[in-house]
Amino acid sequence: MALRTLFALILFLSVLTGSAQDSVRYYIHRGTTMAKLGDFPAAVKNLDRAIALDSLKAEAWYNRGLVRIETGDYPGAIGDLSRAVRIKQGYPEPWFSRAVAKDKTGDLNGALQDYSRAISLRPDWPEAYLERGLLWMKKGENLNAVMDFTRALQYRPDLADAFYNRGTAKALLGRYEEALQDFDKFLSLYPDDPDALQNKALACLHLGKYSDALAGYDRLITLDPANAEAWTGRGVARQYTEDRAGACLDWKKALSLGSVKAGTYLEKYCKE
Repeated sequence: MALRTLFALILFLSVLTGSAQDSVRYYIHRGTTMAKLGDFPAAVKNLDRAIALDSLKAEAWYNRGLVRIETGDYPGAIGDLSRAVRIKQGYPEPWFSRAVAKDKTGDLNGALQDYSRAISLRPDWPEAYLERGLLWMKKGENLNAVMDFTRALQYRPDLADAFYNRGTAKALLGRYEEALQDFDKFLSLYPDDPDALQNKALACLHLGKYSDALAGYDRLITLDPANAEAWTGRGVARQYTEDRAGACLDWKKALSLGSVKAGTYLEKYCKE
């Protein structure tokens, strides 16, 4: 018998002859390993076995819930994670993950409650503040979002997404100077991120910093010449700097790339 086959047989027999809790731990470990390898059906199968052996093992319910999130089965994930939090209410991770699943199903209020519960159990969790901040933004409550992103940065000053999202929330509140500072911090880490470059250029337009806006749009167009929004934005910046000819050329390019807004600008400013 080959050594590998013999080892597998010994391992299988150890599961059969070991204690029930040893078997539960084995199936949980195997399930999480399969999940990390991307074999989600095998992961669920092993976690099913763990639950069948011990239906009060919160870890098994929790990990099966995570697998179901990965496979897009959000109602199933909510069910599994609800079992996990009932068994062990003092652990923040199942509350956090259930919030993710609830968010995916559109239950924003339920997700908000679960993120808040996770934070109450682990007040120094920057990712929980980040995700709750994003949820506040979905609800249109940008001031609450800013506060949560700020808390996230207090616990993890290098959390780039918190700078980007706080900048976006501040811009939506009309706090453009503060937004620029956050976008600059994010861009110091990811200098070619198109969304951050776009948002920074828009903030510069609102502040009348047209040369800075032009520089941002120039960079966006260099990175992606098919970026219709960048051509449109650069046209706006050129219009404000009294470069109407340049603006009209940019809007014509944007229109060719599918920008409806550019067509409106052409009709209004470039008919001569």
